[in-house]
Amino acid sequence: MKNKVVRKLLMIGLSSSVALTSTVGVTAASMDTALEAVAEDETETETETETETETETETETETETDSEEDVAETAADGEEDVATVQKETVKINFYSEEEEKQIAEKEIEVDKGTTQINASEFADLVPEGYELKITGDVAISGGYIYAAVRKAAEQKKTVKISFYSEEEEKQIAEKELEVAKESKQVNTSALTDFVPEGYELVITGDLDINDGYVYAAVRKATEKKETVKINFYSEEEEKQIAEKELEVAKGSKQVN
Repeated sequence: MKNKVVRKLLMIGLSSSVALTSTVGVTAASMDTALEAVAEDETETETETETETETETETETETETDSEEDVAETAADGEEDVATVQKETVKINFYSEEEEKQIAEKEIEVDKGTTQINASEFADLVPEGYELKITGDVAISGGYIYAAVRKAAEQKKTVKISFYSEEEEKQIAEKELEVAKESKQVNTSALTDFVPEGYELVITGDLDINDGYVYAAVRKATEKKETVKINFYSEEEEKQIAEKELEVAKGSKQVN
């Protein structure tokens, strides 16, 4: 501030010197008045600067206070979140009413205090070969969930059986058979009723399913025989004349 006053005094001094050369009547009182005006200007400038500084300080203080309040609120929210994620374990009783027995008991975690749960949330815990009889919300009572189940209906698919004679180099017949959806093989015992008449399977056991087809090799069946006895009887003589044996197709009920 002092430097500014001195600079202004010098400027006033120079102006005063010029005035003195032309007018001798300038008095010391005029000089004092000028100095007082300069001092007042500087004082007002400093006061304004101090006021602005105080205003900025107050603004910064308010900002810091707001930030502290935000941090406090965030911390409070965090504590609430921790409280809401508390868990507890409940047991699921998978019960078959048709079989009148418990099939399995599994555990699942739920939010603490939960009173019901949607069946879709424990669908992956259902015992293999069974399905839920219920859908929607299920009550939690005493730490347990009662879930009624039943045996799942087995899903099926249709495969084609190609009965092929390698000796004759041709397909004898093509039949359809239903098997479990996930089946990759079929046992020949399941084909017995489908084997073409007059043929028999070349192999027994499991046959692979490829692209919905089963290849079953067959051959002409050797006719099975059985022996029957022929009683030659004379009714006039009332006696048996002879007894002979004859082979016939197995299961025959008559002979010509």
